Amino acid sequence: MCTEANPFRLSVIDQQMTNDLSKRPTVAPPEGLLLNRRDWTCLVLAAPVASWYAVNEAHAANSVTEERARVVVVGAGISGLGAARSLVDQHGFRGARQVIVLEAADRIGGRIQTSVQRGLPLDLGAQWIHGSKGNPITELARRARLETRVTNIERQRVWQPSGVAISNTQIERSVRTFQQNINLVKLRAGRTAADASIEELWQRYVPKVRDQRDQDLAEWQKFWNIEAETAASCRQVSAKSYDEDEAFEGDELVLPKGYGGVPGFLERGLDIRKSQPVQSILVTPSVGKKPGSVTVVTPSRRFVADACIVTLPLGVLKAGQVKFAPELPAAHTAAITSLGLGRFYKLFLEFSADVFPSGIMVAGLLAAKPGEQVYFLNANWLLPRRVVCMMAVGDEADRLEKQAEVTTVELALKQLKLMFGSSVGKPVTVVASNWMSNNFSLGAYSFWQVDSGPATSEVLQRPAHQRLFFAGEHVSSEYPGSVHGAYLSGIAAADAVKDLLTV
Repeated sequence: MCTEANPFRLSVIDQQMTNDLSKRPTVAPPEGLLLNRRDWTCLVLAAPVASWYAVNEAHAANSVTEERARVVVVGAGISGLGAARSLVDQHGFRGARQVIVLEAADRIGGRIQTSVQRGLPLDLGAQWIHGSKGNPITELARRARLETRVTNIERQRVWQPSGVAISNTQIERSVRTFQQNINLVKLRAGRTAADASIEELWQRYVPKVRDQRDQDLAEWQKFWNIEAETAASCRQVSAKSYDEDEAFEGDELVLPKGYGGVPGFLERGLDIRKSQPVQSILVTPSVGKKPGSVTVVTPSRRFVADACIVTLPLGVLKAGQVKFAPELPAAHTAAITSLGLGRFYKLFLEFSADVFPSGIMVAGLLAAKPGEQVYFLNANWLLPRRVVCMMAVGDEADRLEKQAEVTTVELALKQLKLMFGSSVGKPVTVVASNWMSNNFSLGAYSFWQVDSGPATSEVLQRPAHQRLFFAGEHVSSEYPGSVHGAYLSGIAAADAVKDLLTV
Protein backbone atom coordinates (compact mmCIF):
# COMPACT_ATOMS: atom_id res chain seq x y z
CA MET A 1 0.00 0.00 0.00
CA CYS A 2 1.77 3.14 1.21
CA THR A 3 5.37 3.14 2.43
CA GLU A 4 6.54 6.74 2.61
CA ALA A 5 5.72 10.35 3.44
CA ASN A 6 2.38 12.02 2.88
CA PRO A 7 2.10 14.56 0.01
CA PHE A 8 -1.25 15.82 1.34
CA ARG A 9 -1.58 18.52 4.02
CA LEU A 10 -0.90 16.97 7.42
CA SER A 11 -2.52 17.54 10.76
CA VAL A 12 -0.71 19.61 13.42
CA ILE A 13 0.53 16.45 15.13
CA ASP A 14 1.76 15.01 11.78
CA GLN A 15 3.61 18.19 10.94
CA GLN A 16 5.66 17.82 14.10
CA MET A 17 6.96 14.49 12.90
CA THR A 18 9.97 13.93 10.69
CA ASN A 19 9.48 13.13 7.01
CA ASP A 20 11.36 9.91 7.57
CA LEU A 21 8.62 7.34 8.14
CA SER A 22 10.99 5.05 10.02
CA LYS A 23 11.23 7.69 12.79
CA ARG A 24 7.47 8.09 13.13
CA PRO A 25 5.65 6.31 15.93
CA THR A 26 4.01 2.99 15.18
CA VAL A 27 0.26 2.99 15.68
CA ALA A 28 -1.77 -0.18 16.09
CA PRO A 29 -4.81 -0.51 13.79
CA PRO A 30 -8.21 -0.59 15.49
CA GLU A 31 -9.54 -4.04 16.19
CA GLY A 32 -11.44 -5.45 13.22
CA LEU A 33 -9.92 -3.14 10.59
CA LEU A 34 -8.50 -5.17 7.71
CA LEU A 35 -5.06 -3.53 7.58
CA ASN A 36 -1.70 -4.66 8.87
CA ARG A 37 0.21 -2.49 11.37
CA ARG A 38 2.53 -0.91 8.79
CA ASP A 39 -0.25 0.01 6.33
CA TRP A 40 -2.40 1.40 9.11
CA THR A 41 0.45 3.56 10.44
CA CYS A 42 1.15 4.95 6.98
CA LEU A 43 -2.51 5.61 6.33
CA VAL A 44 -2.95 7.48 9.61
CA LEU A 45 0.04 9.68 8.87
CA ALA A 46 -0.47 10.08 5.15
CA ALA A 47 -4.22 10.58 4.84
CA PRO A 48 -5.85 11.72 8.06
CA VAL A 49 -8.75 13.18 6.09
CA ALA A 50 -10.00 9.71 5.16
CA SER A 51 -12.67 8.33 7.44
CA TRP A 52 -12.11 4.93 9.02
CA TYR A 53 -15.41 3.80 7.54
CA ALA A 54 -14.44 4.55 3.94
CA VAL A 55 -10.97 3.05 4.29
CA ASN A 56 -12.25 -0.08 5.94
CA GLU A 57 -14.82 -0.50 3.19
CA ALA A 58 -12.14 -0.12 0.52
CA HIS A 59 -9.84 -2.67 2.13
CA ALA A 60 -12.49 -5.12 3.19
CA ALA A 61 -12.20 -6.38 -0.37
CA ASN A 62 -9.03 -8.32 0.55
CA SER A 63 -11.02 -11.52 0.11
CA VAL A 64 -12.10 -10.73 -3.47
CA THR A 65 -10.26 -10.95 -6.77
CA GLU A 66 -7.83 -8.14 -7.60
CA GLU A 67 -7.15 -6.94 -11.14
CA ARG A 68 -4.73 -4.31 -12.39
CA ALA A 69 -5.12 -1.80 -15.21
CA ARG A 70 -3.58 1.46 -16.41
CA VAL A 71 -6.93 3.26 -16.19
CA VAL A 72 -10.30 2.38 -14.66
CA VAL A 73 -13.35 4.24 -15.96
CA VAL A 74 -16.34 4.21 -13.61
CA GLY A 75 -19.54 4.23 -15.64
CA ALA A 76 -20.44 3.12 -19.17
CA GLY A 77 -22.64 6.07 -20.07
CA ILE A 78 -21.75 8.31 -22.99
CA SER A 79 -19.00 10.15 -21.06
CA GLY A 80 -17.38 6.95 -19.78
CA LEU A 81 -17.52 5.29 -23.19
CA GLY A 82 -16.18 8.44 -24.82
CA ALA A 83 -13.29 8.57 -22.35
CA ALA A 84 -12.44 4.89 -22.80
CA ARG A 85 -12.72 5.10 -26.58
CA SER A 86 -10.40 8.14 -26.63
CA LEU A 87 -7.83 6.46 -24.38
CA VAL A 88 -7.76 3.38 -26.61
CA ASP A 89 -8.05 4.95 -30.07
CA GLN A 90 -6.37 8.34 -29.65
CA HIS A 91 -3.85 7.80 -26.87
CA GLY A 92 -2.69 4.24 -27.48
CA PHE A 93 -3.93 2.56 -24.30
CA ARG A 94 -4.55 -0.67 -26.18
CA GLY A 95 -4.32 -4.26 -25.07
CA ALA A 96 -5.06 -6.24 -21.96
CA ARG A 97 -5.04 -4.49 -18.57
CA GLN A 98 -4.96 -1.03 -20.14
CA VAL A 99 -8.49 0.39 -19.82
CA ILE A 100 -11.30 -1.27 -17.87
CA VAL A 101 -14.81 0.23 -17.76
CA LEU A 102 -16.98 -0.62 -14.75
CA GLU A 103 -20.76 -0.33 -15.09
CA ALA A 104 -23.20 -0.80 -12.22
CA ALA A 105 -26.16 -1.75 -14.41
CA ASP A 106 -26.56 -4.80 -16.61
CA ARG A 107 -26.50 -2.59 -19.72
CA ILE A 108 -24.43 0.25 -21.13
CA GLY A 109 -25.60 3.75 -22.04
CA GLY A 110 -26.44 5.29 -18.67
CA ARG A 111 -29.22 7.82 -19.20
CA ILE A 112 -29.33 6.88 -22.87
CA GLN A 113 -31.75 3.95 -22.86
CA THR A 114 -33.68 2.65 -25.84
CA SER A 115 -36.40 0.25 -24.71
CA VAL A 116 -37.71 -1.92 -27.56
CA GLN A 117 -41.38 -2.81 -26.99
CA ARG A 118 -43.32 -4.77 -29.64
CA GLY A 119 -40.69 -3.72 -32.14
CA LEU A 120 -40.88 -0.04 -31.14
CA PRO A 121 -37.57 1.63 -30.13
CA LEU A 122 -38.59 4.02 -27.32
CA ASP A 123 -35.98 6.40 -25.89
CA LEU A 124 -36.66 6.62 -22.16
CA GLY A 125 -33.78 9.05 -21.62
CA ALA A 126 -31.90 11.22 -24.10
CA GLN A 127 -33.77 11.67 -27.38
CA TRP A 128 -32.40 14.63 -29.35
CA ILE A 129 -29.12 15.63 -30.93
CA HIS A 130 -29.26 19.33 -30.12
CA GLY A 131 -27.69 21.29 -32.98
CA SER A 132 -26.39 19.23 -35.87
CA LYS A 133 -23.50 21.46 -37.04
CA GLY A 134 -20.21 20.60 -35.38
CA ASN A 135 -21.89 18.39 -32.80
CA PRO A 136 -19.72 15.33 -32.05
CA ILE A 137 -22.84 13.17 -31.61
CA THR A 138 -23.87 13.96 -35.18
CA GLU A 139 -20.48 12.67 -36.32
CA LEU A 140 -20.79 9.55 -34.18
CA ALA A 141 -24.22 8.82 -35.64
CA ARG A 142 -22.79 9.23 -39.14
CA ARG A 143 -19.86 6.90 -38.43
CA ALA A 144 -22.22 4.36 -36.90
CA ARG A 145 -24.50 4.66 -39.96
CA LEU A 146 -27.48 5.54 -37.79
CA GLU A 147 -30.42 7.21 -39.48
CA THR A 148 -31.27 10.71 -38.23
CA ARG A 149 -34.30 12.90 -38.88
CA VAL A 150 -34.85 16.63 -38.53
CA THR A 151 -37.51 17.72 -36.04
CA ASN A 152 -39.34 20.97 -35.45
CA ILE A 153 -40.66 20.97 -31.90
CA GLU A 154 -41.83 24.56 -32.36
CA ARG A 155 -44.79 23.18 -34.34
CA GLN A 156 -46.95 23.21 -31.24
CA ARG A 157 -50.55 23.77 -30.23
CA VAL A 158 -51.85 24.84 -26.82
CA TRP A 159 -55.30 24.49 -25.25
CA GLN A 160 -56.97 26.21 -22.32
CA PRO A 161 -57.69 23.99 -19.28
CA SER A 162 -61.29 23.66 -20.50
CA GLY A 163 -60.15 22.20 -23.82
CA VAL A 164 -60.63 25.33 -25.94
CA ALA A 165 -57.79 25.73 -28.44
CA ILE A 166 -55.69 28.89 -28.30
CA SER A 167 -55.02 30.53 -31.65
CA ASN A 168 -51.59 30.48 -33.22
CA THR A 169 -51.63 34.28 -33.25
CA GLN A 170 -52.00 34.38 -29.47
CA ILE A 171 -49.25 31.79 -29.02
CA GLU A 172 -46.87 33.72 -31.27
CA ARG A 173 -47.59 36.91 -29.33
CA SER A 174 -46.86 35.11 -26.05
CA VAL A 175 -43.52 33.94 -27.47
CA ARG A 176 -42.49 37.54 -28.20
CA THR A 177 -43.68 38.66 -24.77
CA PHE A 178 -41.73 35.89 -23.08
CA GLN A 179 -38.53 36.91 -24.83
CA GLN A 180 -38.96 40.49 -23.67
CA ASN A 181 -39.66 39.35 -20.11
CA ILE A 182 -36.73 36.93 -19.84
CA ASN A 183 -34.41 39.62 -21.23
CA LEU A 184 -35.64 41.93 -18.48
CA VAL A 185 -35.00 39.24 -15.85
CA LYS A 186 -31.46 38.66 -17.17
CA LEU A 187 -30.81 42.39 -17.21
CA ARG A 188 -31.89 42.76 -13.59
CA ALA A 189 -29.88 39.68 -12.57
CA GLY A 190 -26.76 41.22 -14.06
CA ARG A 191 -27.16 44.37 -11.99
CA THR A 192 -27.13 42.64 -8.60
CA ALA A 193 -24.27 41.00 -6.76
CA ALA A 194 -26.43 38.30 -5.20
CA ASP A 195 -28.02 35.59 -7.30
CA ALA A 196 -31.75 34.90 -7.32
CA SER A 197 -34.10 32.49 -9.04
CA ILE A 198 -35.77 33.35 -12.32
CA GLU A 199 -39.16 33.19 -10.61
CA GLU A 200 -38.15 35.63 -7.88
CA LEU A 201 -36.99 38.27 -10.36
CA TRP A 202 -39.92 37.57 -12.68
CA GLN A 203 -42.40 38.29 -9.91
CA ARG A 204 -40.46 41.39 -8.88
CA TYR A 205 -39.88 43.06 -12.25
CA VAL A 206 -42.12 41.61 -14.99
CA PRO A 207 -45.33 43.63 -15.46
CA LYS A 208 -48.47 41.82 -14.32
CA VAL A 209 -51.18 41.00 -16.85
CA ARG A 210 -54.87 41.13 -16.09
CA ASP A 211 -56.19 38.73 -18.70
CA GLN A 212 -56.18 35.18 -17.32
CA ARG A 213 -55.53 33.63 -20.71
CA ASP A 214 -52.46 35.85 -21.20
CA GLN A 215 -51.28 34.90 -17.73
CA ASP A 216 -51.75 31.19 -18.52
CA LEU A 217 -49.81 31.59 -21.75
CA ALA A 218 -47.01 33.39 -19.92
CA GLU A 219 -46.78 30.42 -17.54
CA TRP A 220 -46.73 28.04 -20.51
CA GLN A 221 -43.87 29.92 -22.13
CA LYS A 222 -41.87 29.83 -18.88
CA PHE A 223 -42.54 26.12 -18.66
CA TRP A 224 -41.72 25.38 -22.28
CA ASN A 225 -38.60 27.55 -22.63
CA ILE A 226 -37.06 27.15 -19.16
CA GLU A 227 -38.51 24.31 -17.11
CA ALA A 228 -38.84 21.74 -19.90
CA GLU A 229 -35.23 22.49 -20.85
CA THR A 230 -33.69 22.43 -17.37
CA ALA A 231 -36.03 19.76 -15.91
CA ALA A 232 -36.48 22.09 -12.94
CA SER A 233 -38.76 24.79 -11.60
CA CYS A 234 -38.17 28.49 -12.31
CA ARG A 235 -38.11 28.79 -8.51
CA GLN A 236 -34.79 26.91 -8.57
CA VAL A 237 -33.05 28.01 -11.79
CA SER A 238 -30.37 30.69 -11.38
CA ALA A 239 -31.26 33.97 -13.07
CA LYS A 240 -27.57 34.86 -13.42
CA SER A 241 -26.53 31.54 -14.95
CA TYR A 242 -29.59 30.79 -17.07
CA ASP A 243 -28.74 30.70 -20.78
CA GLU A 244 -25.01 31.13 -20.06
CA ASP A 245 -24.19 27.81 -21.71
CA GLU A 246 -23.16 27.29 -25.35
CA ALA A 247 -25.10 25.62 -28.16
CA PHE A 248 -24.34 24.06 -31.52
CA GLU A 249 -26.06 25.52 -34.55
CA GLY A 250 -28.12 23.50 -36.98
CA ASP A 251 -31.15 21.25 -36.88
CA GLU A 252 -32.54 19.30 -33.95
CA LEU A 253 -32.14 15.62 -34.84
CA VAL A 254 -33.62 12.38 -33.56
CA LEU A 255 -32.67 8.78 -34.26
CA PRO A 256 -35.66 6.71 -35.48
CA LYS A 257 -34.11 3.44 -34.40
CA GLY A 258 -33.14 4.77 -30.98
CA TYR A 259 -30.35 6.77 -29.37
CA GLY A 260 -28.98 3.51 -27.97
CA GLY A 261 -27.15 2.96 -31.24
CA VAL A 262 -24.64 5.66 -30.27
CA PRO A 263 -23.28 4.00 -27.09
CA GLY A 264 -23.62 0.67 -28.90
CA PHE A 265 -21.19 1.96 -31.51
CA LEU A 266 -18.74 3.30 -28.93
CA GLU A 267 -18.57 0.11 -26.86
CA ARG A 268 -17.13 -2.08 -29.61
CA GLY A 269 -13.88 -3.68 -28.51
CA LEU A 270 -13.81 -2.07 -25.06
CA ASP A 271 -13.28 -4.06 -21.86
CA ILE A 272 -16.59 -3.33 -20.11
CA ARG A 273 -17.59 -5.08 -16.90
CA LYS A 274 -21.34 -4.84 -16.31
CA SER A 275 -23.17 -5.40 -13.02
CA GLN A 276 -20.16 -4.03 -11.13
CA PRO A 277 -21.49 -1.24 -8.87
CA VAL A 278 -18.58 0.66 -7.34
CA GLN A 279 -18.63 0.88 -3.54
CA SER A 280 -15.46 2.81 -2.79
CA ILE A 281 -12.47 4.49 -4.42
CA LEU A 282 -9.17 4.79 -2.53
CA VAL A 283 -6.35 7.00 -3.82
CA THR A 284 -2.85 6.08 -2.66
CA PRO A 285 -0.49 9.04 -3.18
CA SER A 286 2.80 9.04 -5.03
CA VAL A 287 5.73 8.96 -2.62
CA GLY A 288 9.30 9.44 -3.73
CA LYS A 289 9.95 7.41 -6.84
CA LYS A 290 7.01 5.13 -6.18
CA PRO A 291 3.95 6.17 -8.22
CA GLY A 292 0.54 6.41 -6.62
CA SER A 293 -2.48 4.31 -7.52
CA VAL A 294 -6.25 4.20 -7.36
CA THR A 295 -8.14 1.21 -5.94
CA VAL A 296 -11.75 0.82 -7.08
CA VAL A 297 -13.83 -1.66 -5.10
CA THR A 298 -16.98 -3.47 -6.21
CA PRO A 299 -18.80 -6.31 -4.38
CA SER A 300 -16.83 -8.96 -6.26
CA ARG A 301 -13.65 -7.30 -7.50
CA ARG A 302 -10.91 -4.86 -6.56
CA PHE A 303 -9.34 -2.96 -9.46
CA VAL A 304 -5.98 -1.22 -8.98
CA ALA A 305 -5.06 1.38 -11.60
CA ASP A 306 -2.69 4.27 -12.24
CA ALA A 307 -5.63 6.65 -12.72
CA CYS A 308 -9.41 6.64 -12.55
CA ILE A 309 -12.09 8.55 -14.48
CA VAL A 310 -15.33 8.85 -12.50
CA THR A 311 -18.44 9.38 -14.63
CA LEU A 312 -21.03 8.72 -11.93
CA PRO A 313 -24.26 10.70 -12.46
CA LEU A 314 -24.71 13.81 -10.32
CA GLY A 315 -27.57 12.17 -8.43
CA VAL A 316 -25.33 9.29 -7.36
CA LEU A 317 -22.56 11.68 -6.31
CA LYS A 318 -25.01 13.76 -4.28
CA ALA A 319 -26.33 10.65 -2.51
CA GLY A 320 -22.82 9.62 -1.44
CA GLN A 321 -23.30 6.07 -2.65
CA VAL A 322 -19.59 5.75 -3.44
CA LYS A 323 -17.10 6.37 -0.62
CA PHE A 324 -13.88 8.21 -1.44
CA ALA A 325 -10.69 7.94 0.61
CA PRO A 326 -9.28 10.47 1.13
CA GLU A 327 -12.54 12.36 0.95
CA LEU A 328 -12.94 14.57 -2.11
CA PRO A 329 -11.43 18.05 -1.82
CA ALA A 330 -13.75 20.61 -0.25
CA ALA A 331 -14.14 22.47 -3.56
CA HIS A 332 -15.32 19.32 -5.36
CA THR A 333 -17.76 18.47 -2.58
CA ALA A 334 -19.14 22.01 -2.60
CA ALA A 335 -19.60 21.92 -6.38
CA ILE A 336 -21.49 18.63 -6.23
CA THR A 337 -23.74 20.08 -3.53
CA SER A 338 -24.29 23.39 -5.37
CA LEU A 339 -25.30 22.00 -8.75
CA GLY A 340 -29.02 21.45 -9.29
CA LEU A 341 -30.38 18.03 -10.24
CA GLY A 342 -33.23 18.02 -12.74
CA ARG A 343 -36.09 15.53 -12.75
CA PHE A 344 -37.72 14.25 -15.92
CA TYR A 345 -40.48 11.72 -16.62
CA LYS A 346 -41.64 10.10 -19.84
CA LEU A 347 -44.75 8.02 -20.51
CA PHE A 348 -45.03 6.37 -23.93
CA LEU A 349 -48.52 5.41 -25.12
CA GLU A 350 -49.12 3.38 -28.29
CA PHE A 351 -52.61 3.61 -29.80
CA SER A 352 -54.41 1.63 -32.49
CA ALA A 353 -55.58 4.86 -34.21
CA ASP A 354 -54.12 8.31 -34.81
CA VAL A 355 -54.34 10.77 -31.90
CA PHE A 356 -52.50 13.88 -33.11
CA PRO A 357 -53.72 15.79 -36.15
CA SER A 358 -51.10 16.05 -38.89
CA GLY A 359 -48.73 18.99 -38.66
CA ILE A 360 -48.60 19.20 -34.85
CA MET A 361 -45.43 18.07 -33.09
CA VAL A 362 -46.09 19.23 -29.51
CA ALA A 363 -49.40 19.67 -27.67
CA GLY A 364 -50.06 21.10 -24.23
CA LEU A 365 -53.17 21.59 -22.11
CA LEU A 366 -52.56 24.56 -19.85
CA ALA A 367 -52.34 23.35 -16.25
CA ALA A 368 -55.23 24.23 -13.96
CA LYS A 369 -52.83 24.32 -11.00
CA PRO A 370 -49.28 25.73 -10.80
CA GLY A 371 -46.55 23.12 -11.09
CA GLU A 372 -48.70 20.46 -12.76
CA GLN A 373 -47.90 21.24 -16.41
CA VAL A 374 -47.12 18.37 -18.77
CA TYR A 375 -46.78 18.22 -22.54
CA PHE A 376 -47.24 15.64 -25.29
CA LEU A 377 -44.95 14.76 -28.18
CA ASN A 378 -46.33 13.33 -31.40
CA ALA A 379 -44.07 10.41 -32.34
CA ASN A 380 -46.17 9.17 -35.30
CA TRP A 381 -43.75 10.73 -37.80
CA LEU A 382 -40.79 9.08 -36.08
CA LEU A 383 -41.98 5.55 -35.31
CA PRO A 384 -43.72 3.00 -37.54
CA ARG A 385 -46.83 3.02 -35.33
CA ARG A 386 -49.08 5.55 -33.53
CA VAL A 387 -47.20 6.63 -30.41
CA VAL A 388 -47.64 9.63 -28.09
CA CYS A 389 -45.13 10.55 -25.38
CA MET A 390 -46.22 12.51 -22.31
CA MET A 391 -43.43 14.38 -20.51
CA ALA A 392 -43.17 16.10 -17.13
CA VAL A 393 -40.39 17.81 -15.19
CA GLY A 394 -39.56 18.85 -11.64
CA ASP A 395 -42.02 18.07 -8.83
CA GLU A 396 -44.65 16.88 -11.30
CA ALA A 397 -42.17 14.36 -12.75
CA ASP A 398 -41.52 13.05 -9.24
CA ARG A 399 -45.22 12.77 -8.49
CA LEU A 400 -46.07 10.96 -11.72
CA GLU A 401 -43.19 8.51 -11.39
CA LYS A 402 -44.16 7.60 -7.83
CA GLN A 403 -47.90 7.17 -8.31
CA ALA A 404 -49.53 4.08 -9.81
CA GLU A 405 -48.94 3.88 -13.55
CA VAL A 406 -52.65 3.32 -14.24
CA THR A 407 -53.40 6.67 -12.56
CA THR A 408 -50.85 8.45 -14.75
CA VAL A 409 -52.31 6.82 -17.87
CA GLU A 410 -55.78 8.05 -16.84
CA LEU A 411 -54.40 11.60 -16.49
CA ALA A 412 -52.81 11.39 -19.94
CA LEU A 413 -56.00 10.10 -21.56
CA LYS A 414 -58.11 12.80 -19.91
CA GLN A 415 -55.87 15.55 -21.27
CA LEU A 416 -55.63 13.98 -24.73
CA LYS A 417 -59.43 13.76 -24.95
CA LEU A 418 -59.84 17.39 -23.93
CA MET A 419 -57.46 18.40 -26.72
CA PHE A 420 -58.31 15.92 -29.49
CA GLY A 421 -61.80 14.65 -28.71
CA SER A 422 -63.50 11.74 -26.98
CA SER A 423 -62.55 9.33 -29.78
CA VAL A 424 -59.09 8.87 -28.23
CA GLY A 425 -59.04 5.20 -27.25
CA LYS A 426 -57.14 3.15 -24.73
CA PRO A 427 -53.44 2.54 -25.34
CA VAL A 428 -52.27 -0.89 -26.43
CA THR A 429 -48.72 -0.37 -25.07
CA VAL A 430 -47.55 1.66 -22.08
CA VAL A 431 -43.89 2.25 -21.15
CA ALA A 432 -42.62 4.71 -18.50
CA SER A 433 -39.23 5.96 -17.35
CA ASN A 434 -37.99 5.78 -13.74
CA TRP A 435 -34.87 7.98 -13.57
CA MET A 436 -35.53 9.37 -10.08
CA SER A 437 -36.09 5.99 -8.40
CA ASN A 438 -33.32 4.22 -10.35
CA ASN A 439 -30.43 3.83 -7.89
CA PHE A 440 -27.93 4.14 -10.74
CA SER A 441 -29.15 7.63 -11.73
CA LEU A 442 -31.31 9.15 -8.92
CA GLY A 443 -32.39 11.95 -11.24
CA ALA A 444 -32.27 13.19 -14.82
CA TYR A 445 -29.55 15.76 -15.54
CA SER A 446 -27.92 18.79 -13.97
CA PHE A 447 -28.89 22.45 -14.14
CA TRP A 448 -27.43 25.61 -12.64
CA GLN A 449 -29.56 26.44 -9.65
CA VAL A 450 -29.28 29.62 -7.59
CA ASP A 451 -25.65 30.33 -6.60
CA SER A 452 -24.19 27.94 -9.16
CA GLY A 453 -23.05 28.36 -12.74
CA PRO A 454 -20.27 27.59 -15.24
CA ALA A 455 -17.57 28.13 -12.60
CA THR A 456 -19.23 25.46 -10.44
CA SER A 457 -18.95 22.86 -13.19
CA GLU A 458 -15.38 23.95 -13.92
CA VAL A 459 -14.35 22.91 -10.39
CA LEU A 460 -15.15 19.29 -11.29
CA GLN A 461 -12.85 19.52 -14.30
CA ARG A 462 -9.87 19.60 -11.94
CA PRO A 463 -8.28 16.31 -10.85
CA ALA A 464 -8.80 15.23 -7.26
CA HIS A 465 -5.79 13.86 -5.39
CA GLN A 466 -3.78 13.90 -8.65
CA ARG A 467 -5.18 10.63 -10.04
CA LEU A 468 -8.95 11.03 -9.88
CA PHE A 469 -10.73 12.69 -12.82
CA PHE A 470 -14.40 13.48 -13.33
CA ALA A 471 -16.56 13.49 -16.45
CA GLY A 472 -20.27 13.72 -17.24
CA GLU A 473 -22.80 16.29 -18.37
CA HIS A 474 -22.61 17.97 -14.94
CA VAL A 475 -18.86 18.53 -15.46
CA SER A 476 -19.37 20.46 -18.71
CA SER A 477 -19.33 24.23 -18.26
CA GLU A 478 -20.22 24.80 -21.93
CA TYR A 479 -22.90 22.17 -22.62
CA PRO A 480 -24.38 21.04 -19.28
CA GLY A 481 -27.34 18.69 -19.28
CA SER A 482 -26.62 17.37 -22.78
CA VAL A 483 -25.31 14.21 -24.39
CA HIS A 484 -22.67 16.10 -26.33
CA GLY A 485 -21.56 17.87 -23.14
CA ALA A 486 -21.15 14.54 -21.38
CA TYR A 487 -19.27 13.04 -24.31
CA LEU A 488 -16.88 15.98 -24.67
CA SER A 489 -16.15 15.95 -20.92
CA GLY A 490 -15.13 12.31 -21.25
CA ILE A 491 -12.73 13.20 -24.06
CA ALA A 492 -11.24 15.99 -21.91
CA ALA A 493 -10.79 13.62 -18.96
CA ALA A 494 -9.04 11.11 -21.21
CA ASP A 495 -6.66 13.85 -22.42
CA ALA A 496 -5.85 14.76 -18.80
CA VAL A 497 -5.15 11.13 -17.90
CA LYS A 498 -2.86 10.78 -20.90
CA ASP A 499 -0.92 13.87 -19.79
CA LEU A 500 -0.55 12.44 -16.28
CA LEU A 501 0.60 8.98 -17.31
CA THR A 502 2.92 9.92 -20.15
CA VAL A 503 5.00 12.53 -18.33
